Amino acid sequence: MWDESHNAALLPTTALQGFPWGVAMAPMASGTYGWIQVEGRAVYKTNATVAADAIVAIAAAGILGASATGKQLIGVRNRVSATGTKTASALTTNGSYALKTDGYDGFFLGMALSGTGVPASTVVAKLDPDGRTIYMGSAIGTVGDKLATATGTITLTGTYTGYGSGIIANPTTMVAVA
Repeated sequence: MWDESHNAALLPTTALQGFPWGVAMAPMASGTYGWIQVEGRAVYKTNATVAADAIVAIAAAGILGASATGKQLIGVRNRVSATGTKTASALTTNGSYALKTDGYDGFFLGMALSGTGVPASTVVAKLDPDGRTIYMGSAIGTVGDKLATATGTITLTGTYTGYGSGIIANPTTMVAVA
C-alpha cells in the first residue's frame, strides 16, 4: 500500500483503511525502488487456502487470506487457490540446478516444484530471461542448493503453496462509508 506521499509499506491488517495497494513483482527491501503491479493477473502471498473465484482480505502484513469483515480488498478476485498447479515438460540433467522447458509461462518465483529428479522442498529460485529456463533452489534468489538427481524429460509440476493468483484492477482496501 502507499500513502499520498507515495511511501510504500506492506499492507497492514488494520480494518477499514481505504489505501490503494499493488503487488510487488519481487521481494524488495525498505527504501528501494521496484515494480508494483496494479492491473491484470497477479501472484500474491496467502496464509491459507483461499478458494478459487473467491474474494480475499488482509490476513497479515503483506499477506492475503479468506474474507474477513472490514478487511476485504476491493478490485481483486482470487482465481487460483494455493492448491492450484501448473505443469510443463522439462529437461533435467543430473547434478544441475537448471530445468529447460518450452516456456515457463505460469511459473513464478517461490513456486513449489516437484517431478522426477526434483529434490524435496524445491522452489523456483530464479527465472532466466530466455523465457525457458527455471533455476531450482530452496528460496527465491538461492540458486544451486537444489540439484537434479536424474537426467531426462519430466513432467514438472509447480504448486501455488503459500500463494494465490487473481485478477486485480486498481485495488484498494475496504473503507467505511459514512
